Amino acid sequence: MTKLERLKEEMPKLRDKIARYQARLREMERKKKELENTEILELVRGSTKTRQELTAFLHSIKDGNVNEHEQQFMRSLTQSQSDPPAAKFQEEGDFNIDD
Repeated sequence: MTKLERLKEEMPKLRDKIARYQARLREMERKKKELENTEILELVRGSTKTRQELTAFLHSIKDGNVNEHEQQFMRSLTQSQSDPPAAKFQEEGDFNIDD
């Protein structure tokens, strides 16, 4: 078998493998976004702030105007999470890229 024949034979296999990895990557990105959204919801639901305070807080983050009090609030939210969903995802080991 010549080098050219081997390349022609290997190329479809490689394309197939790339397609599978791209599909897995899209699925991982979807799960990551889902877990991030779940984590955000848990943080918001566990907050002691009113709806108006949370809205103002999120707007200040968006605008880049976070004061020391709001920074402390953000730290308290992240510290109150004993087992965030992202950690659960990593523990499950859903994906192994060494196929």
